Amino acid sequence: MPTTKDLQLLKILSHAERHRILRFLMKQAATLSQLGAVFEQSAAHIRHHLKILEEAGLVAMTSPPPDHNHLEKYYKATADSWLIHHAVLPEYAEHQPNLVFASK
Repeated sequence: MPTTKDLQLLKILSHAERHRILRFLMKQAATLSQLGAVFEQSAAHIRHHLKILEEAGLVAMTSPPPDHNHLEKYYKATADSWLIHHAVLPEYAEHQPNLVFASK
């Protein structure tokens, strides 16, 4: 049976903006301003989605890459992939493949 946390994570991952941000951060670390430039969104817009991803444990602050600005905070996905297994309809698990959420 899916837990409340399972359903919350699915909701977070199903949002298109958060999905795109997370996939980007699975490949490389980035700052708010870098993410804003990549996705052509304001820092406030990116910050809103980044905060949700961070609170869910999907994104965390990380050390800046060498030779980069140490004044801004860098963010990175906490894993390269996640396995989502039948959190919504577990009774059909034997008939459905698992979904692997990966950056590649």
